[in-house]
Amino acid sequence: MKKTVSVKDLKGIVPKPKKPVSIEDMERAIGDAVLERWRRSELRSGPRKARQKTSSE
Repeated sequence: MKKTVSVKDLKGIVPKPKKPVSIEDMERAIGDAVLERWRRSELRSGPRKARQKTSSE
């Protein structure tokens, strides 16, 4: 099974947006999605304990 594909292979899978999308818009959308995914994972697992410092730090 092929593990990676060319972006060109994805042409036609995602519909063309109704308005042009800038790189900044795409970066913001990706950042928002990452943050939302992290928030959901925190809700499922509960808050994590703060990392304790060791004597080697």
